[in-house]
Amino acid sequence: MHIGFTPSVYLHGNQILWVCLLMLVGCAGSSELSGPYDGISSARERDKFSFDARVSPIINSEIRGLVVDVAISETSITFEERNDSLHAHLEWLIRLYSADKSRLFDERSARTSFVRPVRALPSLFNLSRHQVVFAARAGKYLVEIQLEDRLSGKTSTRTLIAQFPAQNTALTVSELSLDSETNTPLLDIHVPFRAESTSVSFTMAGNVSRPVRTTIGLLKIQADTVAARPPYWRGPPSTAATVTGRRIVVDTVSVISEVVLRGTAEIVSTMFKIVEPGAYQFVLSVDNLAVEGGPPAVNVDRYLVVRRARYPGVTTYTELSAPLFYLAEPEEWEAIKVGVEPGQMVNDFDSFWGRFMTDERRAKQTLRLYFSRVEEANVRFGGLSEGWRSDLGMVYIILGEPLFIDRSRERETWFYSFEDGRADQSFTFVTNLRSDFPALLKPVVLERSSDYENF
Repeated sequence: MHIGFTPSVYLHGNQILWVCLLMLVGCAGSSELSGPYDGISSARERDKFSFDARVSPIINSEIRGLVVDVAISETSITFEERNDSLHAHLEWLIRLYSADKSRLFDERSARTSFVRPVRALPSLFNLSRHQVVFAARAGKYLVEIQLEDRLSGKTSTRTLIAQFPAQNTALTVSELSLDSETNTPLLDIHVPFRAESTSVSFTMAGNVSRPVRTTIGLLKIQADTVAARPPYWRGPPSTAATVTGRRIVVDTVSVISEVVLRGTAEIVSTMFKIVEPGAYQFVLSVDNLAVEGGPPAVNVDRYLVVRRARYPGVTTYTELSAPLFYLAEPEEWEAIKVGVEPGQMVNDFDSFWGRFMTDERRAKQTLRLYFSRVEEANVRFGGLSEGWRSDLGMVYIILGEPLFIDRSRERETWFYSFEDGRADQSFTFVTNLRSDFPALLKPVVLERSSDYENF
């Protein structure tokens, strides 16, 4: 099969579009794929895998200690097929040491098991999370986190340094949370969070004789969130064609005015007006005014992602029309996208699909499959942009689930053929591990090649 690509569109010519639609319909009746499906495991196993971890002090009426929060994406875990489902097992071991590791204060262990449908594509947004709380006194600690994948034997260890403040000398932010409607502690958030708007509140504990200045800000992450370019596209670096091409900068949206707190416990609450979807960074900085020119006593940042109201679904004609970028000719897509009157947009949308399919049953199957893939892409691959706009989403929407996946820490390859040497039927995605964002916001970009022009 040949699917021609142009720099601004994905399918070239009516006949080719018809073939592509037939390919999609051919998959609509069954999700079964012939041959082995390696699922989430890698064909070449790694010795280690990555995970996210955070240690934060917590002070409230019930406990004074350190919260250790660990999260690992299921894409890093090896699954095996058994009894028509995929199974995986993780073992956790978390130890609390003195800063020089000369003394072990406490340790916790646990085992986690997973069961997934056989044909489920691994999702970055399916996380295994484990949280423990260690009682602590003022001082510096070393936290060691060990994870073992029982099926592959892969292990990974991370050490973090944590400081628990002395009550009479330091300041601590605890019980940092979003508004009650979300019911999710912001303190625990180190992965994207979806909200339509948010207020932020926190408890400030410190010494009554030490006034502080608190600055609260909301930053918006500016990134290249246009729809993915064709697999062979080798455009200028300002496009999404390369890892470095993902333009990621942090731009100030608003900073709340400074406030001065005096007291051992103050509740601070403020409202952020978020006017558009996007990725944001919440920043809280507390300066001890008793130390002239010193570093902030507390400097907290958290990330959250704001999506449109119906995300990940596509229900309005505007939402349904945008993903046609991968199928329509440039003029068609522009006409559908800029339709002024709702009726005009509906007619353009219907005429686009109706021109290639006269069989009503087949047309319904094709539309159902295409837009179900769009929604699945939103769920599985959304990060700085909606999932359908990403490179992962583009390939998934057009070709569906791969036959098998070869995954390593920085890259993964999707295979759509068992034939050796068919470079045009495999797609390799690279994760930009150098970015400072949480794992689920790190850009994942397709390695583009001229081989795809003849796919």
